[in-house]
Amino acid sequence: MLKAAAPAFAAQGAPIRQRLLSGTVIGSDATRFRVGKDKWWLWVFQNPDSCYFIMAPGRGKDVVAQFLGGVRPPAWGSDRLGSQVGWADKHQACLAHYADLRVMPTSLSQSAWTAVIAAAGAA
Repeated sequence: MLKAAAPAFAAQGAPIRQRLLSGTVIGSDATRFRVGKDKWWLWVFQNPDSCYFIMAPGRGKDVVAQFLGGVRPPAWGSDRLGSQVGWADKHQACLAHYADLRVMPTSLSQSAWTAVIAAAGAA
């Protein structure tokens, strides 16, 4: 059933992907996803306007490269996984990941860090 629907999904996904690639910022993440007995990865590429999902057997740079197709956005937001870093001129690491780790990045001021901790309910 899903294979039969693949062309329709591709037709709907193409304009979503194009909106993301023409924007100024892309956020990404990947999380484990069970496919039968195998471990795959559910990738999300998003911005305030659009959201695009990819299922892949891995979470390497090849997935990001395939999604981007040579496009390099001005800014990228993600966790610090190596496959999600280096795709844009500017990179913002996900502040929620910093809050989870209780690590203060040197690029944040103390007041900004206090706000992050307070928002996470740890202050």
